[in-house]
Amino acid sequence: MKDNASIQSQTLEDDASVSSHLLSHDSSESDRTYSSLSDEDIELTNQSQHASGYIETPKTNRIIDKSKNPVGSPLVGCLVLVTAGIILGVLAQKDTNIRSQAEQYLSSIIGYTYFLCWLFSFCPQIIQNSQRKSTEGLSTDFSVINVIGFACYTVYTCAFFYSKEIEREYEERFGNKNNSVQSNDVFFAVFALLMSSYQVWQIWSYTPSLNWTNELAKWMWAFIICFVIIYSIFGTLVVLGMYGLQYIDMLYLMSSTKLFITFIKYIPQVVLNYERKNTMGWNIWNTLLDISGGILSLLQIIIDSIAMGDFTAITGNFVKFGLGLVSIVFDVIFIVQHYVIYPHRDEMSTVYTEVENV
Repeated sequence: MKDNASIQSQTLEDDASVSSHLLSHDSSESDRTYSSLSDEDIELTNQSQHASGYIETPKTNRIIDKSKNPVGSPLVGCLVLVTAGIILGVLAQKDTNIRSQAEQYLSSIIGYTYFLCWLFSFCPQIIQNSQRKSTEGLSTDFSVINVIGFACYTVYTCAFFYSKEIEREYEERFGNKNNSVQSNDVFFAVFALLMSSYQVWQIWSYTPSLNWTNELAKWMWAFIICFVIIYSIFGTLVVLGMYGLQYIDMLYLMSSTKLFITFIKYIPQVVLNYERKNTMGWNIWNTLLDISGGILSLLQIIIDSIAMGDFTAITGNFVKFGLGLVSIVFDVIFIVQHYVIYPHRDEMSTVYTEVENV
């Protein structure tokens, strides 16, 4: 059995070479660099890290390295988001259903600020994954179901915003009222679908040996099967016009699916953080931006309802109200996990690099 001193000087010559740096997380010790580790040495190191409770390594060997915070200054980032939200809100097309011009601008500014918060909430995780060349700590179930949810939400918002047929069906159902879906809702849905799809691509790219059949939980496969069956049956009934169903009902099914997915998608990540006893790999800036967007989203729809004197803006677009509310609840859970239950585990200062056995 080799001790740590012998590991520093040992060189492995094989068909493939593994060379990396290991930094100790213990603040009372100086950083130590290990290079040219054999499979046996890496396994010993992983077992040591696992025993210390610092990181779990159930599937792959990982090497730890220091990295600068990819997000940058929080204050500067907040100022940029708010400024950009104001500019977009002023320049964008306003909701003419709101009588007061001042309320139109206020709603537009709040809407585009929430849009930017929710949009950029994807970026810290994507940047961190890219720098680590790993998605360790990010739930695969969470990422996959996120794509399904945003695909439903994209179809829903685009149809409500652009389709004259859906506009007509909405007015018939709600007494000539106008729906509250705005341009910022459409832009967010489209970009969120692209971002969440890119995260799934990162999982596939950084873990080429990943077996998707075994990686996804059984409940996830059950959900996908039920999703296909329900939408096939319901879609057929809508097309045939049976039971008085219209295309708007198909969209409401999609919006309900998105709301349901938003409720359950966070659970795998909450459980993963609990099992690992840390939030390493889960970027807290996702949560901070997400909760900001959720609060602003609720604020916009409430302001719109008051301004129009019509609370069907909430009942007719319940998915937007529900998304903001559910997001806030789970974001509070993540914040408590990160700052209260598992403190001093700041993933923003640590980068993992996946290393396959040779």
